[in-house]
Amino acid sequence: MRRLAPAVIGVLLMTALWPEASSAEPTRLRVSVDATSVTIGSRTPVVLEFLDRDFRPVDNDRDRSVRLETRSTKGTEQGHGDVSPTPVNVPAGARRFSAIHFTARAAGTVLIRATSDGLAPGEVVVRVRAGEALVSRLLFPVVHAQASRSFEILPREHEPFPLNDQSTAQFSICVDDPVPPGRRISYRIDTEPAVRIRYGKNLQLEGVGIATIEIAEGQFQSEPFHVSAPAGPGAVSIRARVLPNGETQQTQVSFVAPRPVHVGLEARHYTVSSHERVVPLQVQLLDADRLPLNAVTGSHVITLESASGSESFEPPSVTLSSTKPKGSAELHLPSVRLGGALRILARWEDVDTAEVELNVMAAVWVLLFLATFGGFLGGLARHVYRVGTPHIWPQFINGRLEPGLLGNALFSALSGLVLFQAIELGILHSLDQLQHVHGSATLAFVLGVTGGFAGVVVFEVLTSRVLPAKAQAQA
Repeated sequence: MRRLAPAVIGVLLMTALWPEASSAEPTRLRVSVDATSVTIGSRTPVVLEFLDRDFRPVDNDRDRSVRLETRSTKGTEQGHGDVSPTPVNVPAGARRFSAIHFTARAAGTVLIRATSDGLAPGEVVVRVRAGEALVSRLLFPVVHAQASRSFEILPREHEPFPLNDQSTAQFSICVDDPVPPGRRISYRIDTEPAVRIRYGKNLQLEGVGIATIEIAEGQFQSEPFHVSAPAGPGAVSIRARVLPNGETQQTQVSFVAPRPVHVGLEARHYTVSSHERVVPLQVQLLDADRLPLNAVTGSHVITLESASGSESFEPPSVTLSSTKPKGSAELHLPSVRLGGALRILARWEDVDTAEVELNVMAAVWVLLFLATFGGFLGGLARHVYRVGTPHIWPQFINGRLEPGLLGNALFSALSGLVLFQAIELGILHSLDQLQHVHGSATLAFVLGVTGGFAGVVVFEVLTSRVLPAKAQAQA
């Protein structure tokens, strides 16, 4: 019994602590690429991850819009490239999102930055190389004395960071040539004043004022490291030295009091179903890193509008102030809509404009009408092409029910509607993953035509086999 007690206590403690650990909310983004060194014209996947305050991966807590962009590293050789698509909508529950690509355009270093309202941004440095093969550079590397190896701390310049409890300055150490096989290059990082440094694989190592960073064999750069803010506004100097007594490089970053720079606009979700007509929106002012401000001074009017102009907002504008740092509104969609992408704008006077894109499904009654009408046309087409009967109205001919043009068309309309509803309700979702396009007006019409065309065959079999038998039995 004594041996069992510690195990029981341990299980109880794990049970008590587990919900708290698993319910951690994301506070920042992490950006990574499959290959941090690419050649001109090549593409590499870009991966987004959500991290908690301790830099541990967690699930995305709600639907979020994430913007990606490329920036200058201010390095010796500035490269160029494109990130697409942007923005991307990441659904709730996702821990990773990788449907993004970086395409290299010009040789040099490029900074990829990801931002999302309410999360600290993520950055990664990518080196774009000319057509020279990396394998040859690894097999026949340029010989450098370790003490004189050329390297850079990138990005070399940062815009001032807002002094909040989430923003950090992110850096990487980059070298001109890949580290030869069997070797690692170590660097000592010092900060003045001494602040926290997050580094290492998955950023799970932490130092105060000092850290050791490595570049592994075959690599052009180190893992990113994060420099935290000092206790108050001011500058932090970062110095990197090749160990044991090699070259030294230095840079500096400033942290300033947060001020409103952006307007934030968020929707509760970014896919609007066929049955919805009201979408809740949230509006707030953000600092330079797109994090919410704890305090707002003055009064700021945010005006809401849609790109199409057929939607309405309640209220049409939101006023933010020190007593109301966040505001809410509702987007009202028209009852007649065919669906598609819808851009929503939040204009903050002449300072900034926020934009989100919603994927709006067609109204449910429009879908049902299109499915029914498509079925009617499908049955009509097959009747004219295959049946060819001159009869328009249903009638008995030689003991057999001839549905005629009207009967076939009406039954086909019903068949088209049934097929569409089967897809919409998920009954036939195994067919070519049709669940990914349900709610589409085009899909409703196509399924209606398909179901109507096939419905005539079913109706013909029914009338030729079942109904004649009943007629003969009555005779």
